[in-house]
Amino acid sequence: MLLWLVMGMGISGIGMSVMHDANHGAFSKNAAINKWMSYTTNLAGAGVLNWKLQHNILHHTYTNVHNVDETTVNFSPRNKLLSWYICGLNFQIEHHLFPKVCHVHYPKLAPIVKQTASEFGLTYLENKSFFTAVSSHIESLKRFGAPKFDEAIV
Repeated sequence: MLLWLVMGMGISGIGMSVMHDANHGAFSKNAAINKWMSYTTNLAGAGVLNWKLQHNILHHTYTNVHNVDETTVNFSPRNKLLSWYICGLNFQIEHHLFPKVCHVHYPKLAPIVKQTASEFGLTYLENKSFFTAVSSHIESLKRFGAPKFDEAIV
């Protein structure tokens, strides 16, 4: 069981870090390295073309479009271990604004983005901890899964 856990964590790490940045062209300045490192998603049983279609095109094109993809909230910004393991994906706002920027720069970009949002009267959404983010996510799923009154009586 322990080895399965270790293997699962390793495969997840490949998917959340190396492959994710590589498929955005942000793992390396060298396009060939990005191309070859993007194929590490195959080690996790996924496919590069499927990832690029569903994530890079569908998800990033429609990020925060009402009723299509409302997902951009930062979480655990001070948790360096989590940030390393999930390749900076706890900085969702910065990632969606700058998907081709390597995740190691997100912690320094975050205060600039937060200040700019404030200057333009925009809310900068952030959950301070991982557990707060999970709780918020569960509440969102409940809300998304609950039919509206007029949908329920059709």
